[in-house]
Amino acid sequence: MKKICLVLLLAFTFTIKSNAQLTDQQIAGIYYLEGVMEVGSGFRLLEDHTFEYFFSYGGLDRTGQGTWKAAGNNIVFDSEPWPGADFKIIRQDHKKQKGIVIQVSDKNTMLLAYAGGIVSGDGNKMEFQTDQQGNAIVNLQTADTISLYHQFYSDQLSVFPVQDKKHNYFEFAFMPHLGTVYFKNFILEWKDQELSGGNPLLKEEAAYHYKRSE
Repeated sequence: MKKICLVLLLAFTFTIKSNAQLTDQQIAGIYYLEGVMEVGSGFRLLEDHTFEYFFSYGGLDRTGQGTWKAAGNNIVFDSEPWPGADFKIIRQDHKKQKGIVIQVSDKNTMLLAYAGGIVSGDGNKMEFQTDQQGNAIVNLQTADTISLYHQFYSDQLSVFPVQDKKHNYFEFAFMPHLGTVYFKNFILEWKDQELSGGNPLLKEEAAYHYKRSE
């Protein structure tokens, strides 16, 4: 019995000692996602406790940055909070036309066809999707709120209350931070030169593994 207790005590002491020896220098490095076809993703952890997140799938590239801290065997990631909207309204007016017109404008015209959202008004809600020119027409007479998202670069809806119900033309532009990935108490486990846990842009309930680059 005494031998068993001694063995357990030594194992426990070794575990504590191993965790205590884990330094910022040991944790710092670039960790690449493994086992997900056609996806390139990972984290770059720096010794100053800042990090960079990267994600690439086909022609889609997204990034994020913030700070990390060690909590036992876990690495906790945080960033500045989402500013609250990925779009800004640049014009609203009343025009002689039928329906509610949504126009999204940007120098990068490749992004325009992938905006969508919901217009609430007249006691109804109608979804819309912009065309190649960033234009959409919603068959409602008035708008109470307009909610927007980008199919590839938004993680939350940007909601705009309509103050003047006479307005039926609304023009929006993308905010510069469109596509940025934000973190709040995002946790990965560190073990044997690897990180494991979720991925902010892969929603499946799965444990992903990120191997540290040598």
